[in-house]
Amino acid sequence: MKEKLLVINDDDDVRDVISLFLKSRAFEVLEASDGYQGIEKAALNAPDLILLDVMMPGIDGYQVCRELKKNPATKEIPVIFLSSLNDPKDKITGLESGGVDFVTRVEDKGELLARVQTHLKLAALTNAVKEQNAELIQKQRLLDNDLKMAASIQRSLLPDKKFQSAHMTFAWKCLPCEMIGGDIFNSVPVDESHAAVYILDVSGHGVASAMVTVAISQFIQQFIRSFPKNQGSIMNLPQVITEQMNKEFPYERFNEFFTLFFMVINTETAEVSYCNGGHPPPVILRPEHLFEVMEGNEFAIGIADARYPLHRKKLQKKDKIVLYTDGILECRNSLDEMYGQDRFYTLLEKIKSEEPDNFVHRISVELSEFTLGSPPMDDISLMVIEF
Repeated sequence: MKEKLLVINDDDDVRDVISLFLKSRAFEVLEASDGYQGIEKAALNAPDLILLDVMMPGIDGYQVCRELKKNPATKEIPVIFLSSLNDPKDKITGLESGGVDFVTRVEDKGELLARVQTHLKLAALTNAVKEQNAELIQKQRLLDNDLKMAASIQRSLLPDKKFQSAHMTFAWKCLPCEMIGGDIFNSVPVDESHAAVYILDVSGHGVASAMVTVAISQFIQQFIRSFPKNQGSIMNLPQVITEQMNKEFPYERFNEFFTLFFMVINTETAEVSYCNGGHPPPVILRPEHLFEVMEGNEFAIGIADARYPLHRKKLQKKDKIVLYTDGILECRNSLDEMYGQDRFYTLLEKIKSEEPDNFVHRISVELSEFTLGSPPMDDISLMVIEF
């Protein structure tokens, strides 16, 4: 397809010479004899480039160019000024009005052709980049929509904010370092007197880790629903499910490993049984005593032949269990210091008498102040259960 040029010049002879020359070089050439006609033809015909005279009656070339640049339909068309005016101020005025070039030797056809070809190539490259950017923006919008949908699915796997039981109060906070993350946790009723609670952290973060958390969460939910509900076996659930998950999710399956803490609470007897698969050990905060670390930090899930012993604890009234991921400990301040376990344990002891909601809020504020509000480098999850 021929490239289309528009020549705007009030001198018929000059306009004819330029037009005939450009036509001989295989361009399609449109002509306008004054500025107003040029503006109209540019809007109607969308030329690839405009050759514009400066000195014309009625409206000069500078004003024509300004009008072209105001119109969205013509503002991207490159304009080359053609004039015998050789004063630098004239050239500056032409460029400031929106021109891309200023040719003073109109009679030099070789130079004129070279300028036209150069600016047509530049315009084509510019348009190609804009089209690619528009395509990338559209793809990014689609990706963002997909990520929002994935984040919505992942949020649906978290506990209901209003979920409570007759014997326990829950509060939690989840802050992925990206739109979606690799942490997940929940509390699931097993029967009238038992609740399963788990928290896990898939290595890495972002889309890949988030999709793994969905698969794992679905497995856990289905396993709990199908687990025999006799009184003797429910407290063994943490060990049974942890060892089964170690078989179902070897590292090779997703090229990811994950840590898991899984426990069952008997809400009538206040007994707790749990297994820990490489996860930061939760803490029991007791009103009248120092906190207890829930020992048993064994191998992460996905390690061949790993075993996960069952541990037991007894809760008292107003005891809190604090479950968290290592994103809390790995927060860094402006001096590149990690928040660390010592600071975290000191804070837990300091705020242990707070109600669960405020307890979680205090930790969130502390981390924000420590990092000066900087986004986390890793996903952060926190869950507090008060018996």
